[in-house]
Amino acid sequence: MLAGGCASAPKPARDGVTPPKLLSGLRPDLRFPRLGPGRAVDIRVEVQIDANGRPDVETLRITGDGAAENRDVITRWLQTSSFQPAQRDGRSVPGTFRTGFRVEVRRL
Repeated sequence: MLAGGCASAPKPARDGVTPPKLLSGLRPDLRFPRLGPGRAVDIRVEVQIDANGRPDVETLRITGDGAAENRDVITRWLQTSSFQPAQRDGRSVPGTFRTGFRVEVRRL
């Protein structure tokens, strides 16, 4: 059995900037390297979102198990998703969007 999750709840930073948040976009169709029971794919994604809500894939960082196998899939996901830009004092500003994906195999 595969179990998965995704998290991206924005929290205000100390500098008063609320990070960008995902408005719409289907969950990427991730590729899984050979997983045995008790193993997990844990991918972390970080990308700059400009003040217009567009991701700058040149700044994309993907880390963790399964990162290399999923770079293209995650890049396409970001390019087809909609984002609310970061906010400071009610104004849109550039900011960093962070999220992660974790999938693990469990025995039934």
